[in-house]
Order: sequence, then structure tokens, then C-alpha cells
Amino acid sequence: IEYKRIDPTKYEIKVNAKDPFLLVVAEAYDQGWVARYGKQSNSIPVYGVLNGFWINKTGEFTVVVEYEPQKWMYVGAVISLITFLCLVWRCKR
Repeated sequence: IEYKRIDPTKYEIKVNAKDPFLLVVAEAYDQGWVARYGKQSNSIPVYGVLNGFWINKTGEFTVVVEYEPQKWMYVGAVISLITFLCLVWRCKR
């Protein structure tokens, strides 16, 4: 296994599996975490506190684990920025 932390809400994990397996990520359990590897696997609690993902694939491939609600934060930030710019533009007129 080799992994790369893209940012606090996204990881890329390279695996070479002979059998389906449970991938455990050391992030606090939250249903918002998902793993994608051609299919999507939703988070299951491991030991009640960690995120686990059942990966039903074998061979060499990459799993992307990310926190889905983060996308809504980005959308909200863009909307807020556009609103702010419109208000600034309106005040200058």
C-alpha cells in the first residue's frame, strides 16, 4: 500500500490486493466519507471511531477516499464570493 494525502479531506491510496479487503482510514468516523475505485464504497465504522471501506476488487488499482460534504463547502464559498463581489460592485456605482 502507498498513500498520498491530497488535502485534509482527500486521499489517494494505491493497493495491490489478492482478495477483497477492508480498507481502514485513520480519520474520525463520519458517514460523509466515501471510497471510489471504479465503484463507490460508503464508510462503515471500525472499532466505533475509524472509517472503514469494504473494497470488493482485486489487483493493482487506486482508491480515492474523500469527504463528500466538503464539495458543498466549496460551492458555498463560491456563492459567498460572488455575492460579496456583487455587493462591492453595487456600492461603487
